[in-house]
Amino acid sequence: LFPLVRAETNAVHFAIQQVGTFLSVVGLDAGNVTESAVTGMRMFYTFLPIAGVVGAILIMKSYDITEEKAEQIKAQLVQQRKANNG
Repeated sequence: LFPLVRAETNAVHFAIQQVGTFLSVVGLDAGNVTESAVTGMRMFYTFLPIAGVVGAILIMKSYDITEEKAEQIKAQLVQQRKANNG
């Protein structure tokens, strides 16, 4: 249990560092929020999801599965469950 908690803590710590790095790159200063900082944040929150979607599309484009293949996989899973449950 404790290694899992440490791993999650490290992941959260890493994420917070990345957000801090991003905010400093776009020039965000809590005491003086400039228009360029707001524009930088808008661009980040616009283009990051777009990049994620484009990446997912490119990955899925090469994913070769048909209805027939999906039905085969489904039948195999049903057989495995029956074999495991007795």
